[in-house]
Amino acid sequence: MPFGGEVREDPPVSLPWDPTRPVVLPGTDIHIRGKIDRLDLRASAVAVRVTDYKTGQRPKVPDQMNIDGGAELQRVLYSLACRQLLPDTKPLIARLIYVRPPLKASALKKPDGFIDLVAAWVKLARSILEAGVVYPGIATMPDYRFGRIALPAAASYIERKSNAIREAAGRELATYWGTK
Repeated sequence: MPFGGEVREDPPVSLPWDPTRPVVLPGTDIHIRGKIDRLDLRASAVAVRVTDYKTGQRPKVPDQMNIDGGAELQRVLYSLACRQLLPDTKPLIARLIYVRPPLKASALKKPDGFIDLVAAWVKLARSILEAGVVYPGIATMPDYRFGRIALPAAASYIERKSNAIREAAGRELATYWGTK
C-alpha cells in the first residue's frame, strides 16, 4: 500500500487513499513515503490495522519493543500515514508479524504517542544537524560488523568516546537513543 508519493506503477487494486498525497511528520516540513505490507480497513473505514511482515530474527521480547532506539520505525510511520490519509478512522492497530516459526504478532501500544515522540526526536536531531554537529550512527556500534574495516581498530574506541558523544548530544537527544 504506497503512501506519501511512493508510486512506481499503477496499483492492481483500488486504494483507500491517493498515494501521491504527502505525509508529513507533525511539527516539521519533513515528508515521509513508503509502502505498507498490509492494510486492513473495516467497512466504511471505521477502523484500520497495518501490518509489517518481518522475515529476520525475532527479538527476544518483541512485545516490549516499540521503536528500538530508532531502529524500528515502520509501525510508527505507517500509523502516521494512516492518521493523515484516513483522518476519520480512529481505532488503529499497527503491528509487526514475525513469520519465522512460531509466528508472532506484536502490536505497537499507543501509536499516536509514538508518532509525537518520533516527530519530537526528528525535530531535535534536525536542529542539531543544522547546527553542524554529527554523531556516529548505528554502523559504528561495536556489535555491528558491516564496514568494520573503516572503523577504529578496537570496539573500545566507541565505548571510550560514548560519554563524550552523549555529552555533545545533550541529555535531551541522548535519552531518545535508549527508547525501546
